[in-house]
Amino acid sequence: MVRGYMEKPRSIILAVVPAQTDFAFQEVTKYARELDPNGMRTLGLITKPDILSKDSDSAAAYIAMAQYKDVVFPLGWHVTVGIRTLKPRLSNILRDQILQHLPSLHSDVLSGIQDCELRLKQLGEGRSTPSEQRRYLQRVSWKFSILMKACVDGIYSDAFFGHAKTEEGRRKRLRAVVQNGLEDFAEDVRTRGHAQAITEGDGEDDSGNKQDSTITRTAYVASVKELMRHNRGFELSGTFNPSIIGKLFREQCQPWRGLVANVQKSILQSTRWTARAIVEEVAVSDTVDAIFVPVDRAIEDPGRTINIKVEELMRPYVAGHPITYNHYLISHVQHIQADRQRRALMEKIENHCSPSRATFGNDADLSRLIVIVVEREEDHMGNYASQLGIGYMQAYYKVAMKNCVDGVSIHAIEEQLIQNLPLVFDSEVLQKLADSQVADLAAEKQSSAIDRAHNEDKLTNLVKALQELQRLDRHVLRLHVIEAHEAIPDINGHSKPQSTGLHTDGHIGHVPSSASGGLSTGVNVGAGLLSSAVEASVDTDYPAQAIRKKLKKGRQSGGAFSYV
Repeated sequence: MVRGYMEKPRSIILAVVPAQTDFAFQEVTKYARELDPNGMRTLGLITKPDILSKDSDSAAAYIAMAQYKDVVFPLGWHVTVGIRTLKPRLSNILRDQILQHLPSLHSDVLSGIQDCELRLKQLGEGRSTPSEQRRYLQRVSWKFSILMKACVDGIYSDAFFGHAKTEEGRRKRLRAVVQNGLEDFAEDVRTRGHAQAITEGDGEDDSGNKQDSTITRTAYVASVKELMRHNRGFELSGTFNPSIIGKLFREQCQPWRGLVANVQKSILQSTRWTARAIVEEVAVSDTVDAIFVPVDRAIEDPGRTINIKVEELMRPYVAGHPITYNHYLISHVQHIQADRQRRALMEKIENHCSPSRATFGNDADLSRLIVIVVEREEDHMGNYASQLGIGYMQAYYKVAMKNCVDGVSIHAIEEQLIQNLPLVFDSEVLQKLADSQVADLAAEKQSSAIDRAHNEDKLTNLVKALQELQRLDRHVLRLHVIEAHEAIPDINGHSKPQSTGLHTDGHIGHVPSSASGGLSTGVNVGAGLLSSAVEASVDTDYPAQAIRKKLKKGRQSGGAFSYV
């Protein structure tokens, strides 16, 4: 305990050395040399000098120390057989130490006040009664709903959201997270939503996307033609059973379920993370876990509703017949057929004409081109029906894909989850809670109550200390302005202006070396000024009064220097 006080830079080490004991073997001297190697805050005190034999070696050694011939401390040595002469000297040292450390004391007190206020803010108000607990939860609910609505509306002006350049700041911007997630979902469905990509032989599908699972159009046409043969009804040659389109589509859209489940899971996780971050922002730390339980449960309910809604939205695509009244279906069919015919025509022209010829040189060449253009590709009715069925399936796939993405985004994610988030912990939820449930969420732990009481008491004392410091600063400044130009004689009788280190801004600059000190062992100089706000037991009023008295007098009584 003593060593802890001695380590503090504002403490004076009172090195008490009994005269009958060898100085070198004193434990306090060992600590003093270790913790204050320059001796700037150590005052030597020789006790029981009357027991030494006159003219003995021990007497000579201690006399040499007292005369600064052996062990030298800037604060000096004091020989005494009582405390009557020691008290004023310690008071003077205490005064000088306080003056030296006033700026840092002021800073430390302000820092302590800020720490107490921050901790009290974290602890919140007392929550020992049901009414206090409900009042606390109502404030948490109100703040939670406001921040969650800001997340949903994409209004990120509150300090809670931080900076968008940070990972945490981006995650808190829930609307942006949802929008980006749904855009990625739409792109995933477009590029990876079909079971097989139909290619023209170059490894790319009709949209130009490279796929892991691909099949050439020739092979796909052959498989569809075989499927049509085993599903024939009364349709004429060159036509096909309408159910074929549904079969082909359901095979192609199989990956949709997995993609929908992925985006649903991702957005739900982001929502939970944001909700947790909001609870941590608006609730005191020891209630965060308890409050987040009902919040998380309330988020899970829409999550289950999303599953029901997604199943409802997916059912027509995975189990029903292809139905759409979107006129883009025909446009897509025509575009697919025209593109297929263009590819086939280009292939025939390249096969019949020399690549180096830019024009046709005669009528025979022109006639041959006309024959190529009007020549029918499908010399087999089965091929024609298969190509047409595939065209309709691909056209319907594009229409259904856009409807599915919009349906999941709007009717499942947005309506069932996002729009309900500000309500998951609103006032209506609190009204349904019994007092016992409220206590489970908001009751204060005994340790928190003790912590709050300690910080409230500490804050009161620190505020008083700050006021005392401010009064002392003003008093020192006022006296300095009055006496700044007076010549004060020093102990040698010379008259000259003194360099006191007290500037007109009220702060301490250079002070005499003998002022470098603090308090005795076990006493902190800050505590002398800060009363019980800091660990110490020194009278708060005496140092300030002594300083005022001495400053007013303008001279240290019986000291080694003069000062203002």
